[in-house]
Amino acid sequence: MRTTFLLFIALFAAVNANATIRTLSNNTNSPGQYTTFAAAQTAAVAGDTIYVHGSPYNYGTFSVTKQLTIIGTGHNPQKQAPMRSFADYINFGVGSGNSRVIGMEVYEINTTTNNIHNIEIRLCKITYRILMDDASSSNWIVDGCVFTNTTDNIYGGGSQSGHRIRNNVFNGQLYGMNGSNGYHYIENNVFLRNGNAFDYVNPAYVNNNIFYRANPSGTGNGITYSNNISYQCSNNNFPNGTNLTNQDPQFVSFTGGGPGTNFSYLHDYSLQATSPAKNYGTDSKDLGVYGGVGDYNQNGIPRIPYIASFNISNPTVSPGGTLNIDFKSKVR
Repeated sequence: MRTTFLLFIALFAAVNANATIRTLSNNTNSPGQYTTFAAAQTAAVAGDTIYVHGSPYNYGTFSVTKQLTIIGTGHNPQKQAPMRSFADYINFGVGSGNSRVIGMEVYEINTTTNNIHNIEIRLCKITYRILMDDASSSNWIVDGCVFTNTTDNIYGGGSQSGHRIRNNVFNGQLYGMNGSNGYHYIENNVFLRNGNAFDYVNPAYVNNNIFYRANPSGTGNGITYSNNISYQCSNNNFPNGTNLTNQDPQFVSFTGGGPGTNFSYLHDYSLQATSPAKNYGTDSKDLGVYGGVGDYNQNGIPRIPYIASFNISNPTVSPGGTLNIDFKSKVR
């Protein structure tokens, strides 16, 4: 056990060498340093990391006003006592630029003011939407997330530029990402919506995506399509570029596959060996969430050490006795 413990500590230190770590838990059975996000943020300085413990209780609203990295347990953690880290809202306000949110389940992530730049949303489950409704945000990265709402998953505003939307599974659509200052990059996503995959998104490079029922030809100007695939869409055609039209991408597991089949943890969005989308990307990698440069994980588990199991073999000991604890740690 000592070897495992030292390995865990070494990995923990390597990941977090340049920031102070704050631990947040609203579960009295598993306390952290702080019980509310507001208290953790007050103690933090720009660049710090807040680890959000898995909990049976909703964390409510995070109003972010500093540059922080917020890391949860994943939206479907695979471990003993698999409690997720979930909240209603994460609001990015003045001072929050360059922040990151990783491994959380959130109803809505939004901005409360203009000019919020360089936000990263990774490995999260979004049950309603990301709202960029204030103007002039730029260079957001939305990577490896799953979106379960069937209407607007990302709702943009004016004068936006340089967003990178990659390696996500969308039940709904992208809407209103109007960029007057630079292109958006929409790459290696899986769109499952029975309707348009996006509307009023421009200009954009749309590469290496799988449009499964979701029309690739939504409204928007200046969109360049390269090496995508469409299947079972009401309009399978691409307005331009070299793409695969109305061909089954052959997911490894996609039960149902017809209208109304949305994201499920039981699905496997990797590709069978015979898939026409295999190695078809602009980078010669697979189309969809397991190709490209993003980091998709079906359960949203961050790439940090975590305790997978924890057991006490002798819960009752005499004073001065030895308590035997066995735990196993993992890194995805």
